[in-house]
Amino acid sequence: MPASAAVSARDRAVALLTAWARIWNPLLARDAKRESWEALGLPDPIDAVESETWRLFHAALPAPPAPLLLHCLVGVDGSRAREDWLRAIHHLQLVWNDRVLAPDHLAIACEVLAAAVENDDAVLVRELLARYVHPWCAAAAASLAGDEAPAAALVAAFRADLDAVPH
Repeated sequence: MPASAAVSARDRAVALLTAWARIWNPLLARDAKRESWEALGLPDPIDAVESETWRLFHAALPAPPAPLLLHCLVGVDGSRAREDWLRAIHHLQLVWNDRVLAPDHLAIACEVLAAAVENDDAVLVRELLARYVHPWCAAAAASLAGDEAPAAALVAAFRADLDAVPH
């Protein structure tokens, strides 16, 4: 593969992961999410699915069916998952002055993966995808099967975009 093709694949993967980080971030303004939603070419306008995605990923009682804290769906102790992600954050020398999401939140995970792709750290990308993000996608898809079609389609689109991430 020519170097320019590898660079464009890397740049595309970074852009995809960054856009997904914005989609999964519950603290981001609606306009920023809408911009990423449209850039990703997701079905249905974001306004049509926003309340459903909020309920399914963020705030249902007693718990959302597909929480965005990775450890909740992948069966890993929360402190172990947070430690793994903090090690990756430290390794990549990432700093957030205003980060308030947990290090194993899917939005943060997408940002960490984008930085790892940008730094050509294929081993880190491969390991984080295999340990946390792909299992989260599988568990989320299973949790949202049936009458949760728009949210399941969102998870499927995310999983498909992950396939474009070089690792």
